[in-house]
Amino acid sequence: MTQEIKVAIIATTGMVAILGALIYSNHAEKERQLKAKQENQKLEAETKLKKAEIEGSYPPEYWIAKKAEAEADAQVRQARIESEERLKIDQRNREDADRKAQREFEKDAPESYWQHKRFKEEEETKRKQLEIDDQRRRRLEEQERDIAAKQAKSLEEGTKALEKALRTANYASTMFGY
Repeated sequence: MTQEIKVAIIATTGMVAILGALIYSNHAEKERQLKAKQENQKLEAETKLKKAEIEGSYPPEYWIAKKAEAEADAQVRQARIESEERLKIDQRNREDADRKAQREFEKDAPESYWQHKRFKEEEETKRKQLEIDDQRRRRLEEQERDIAAKQAKSLEEGTKALEKALRTANYASTMFGY
């Protein structure tokens, strides 16, 4: 046998051995995890059984108290839900009453009220427009910065390419006497 074949056989044997060891260790790890899971399940079952045995020894008064506690808890939760619903209904009714009062006031409102309202709406519109313009300006500035950065990078790359071409040409002229 040639030396190359011996090396190939040894390498193949080594790889098979390593692969076998990996498969065995993976199998052993899975077995360990399965045993741990089974032990946990067994422990949980034993705990539930002990709990059931202990609860079975409680007097009937305990279970009556537990039932009363659960009923009281359910009543408290139900009262909370009903209270929240009433609060929502009250809030809607207040908002409706406020809107109705506003409409009633606006029927006979003086001219100064309407001027003030128009002024307030115009100011709000101007403020929103300024915010929109500011956002647009920031977005444009960001785009300009990105474009400038890309152009600077392109110029830098072009300069490097030009320097390399000049060095190559200079080297060629000194080497070959052009």
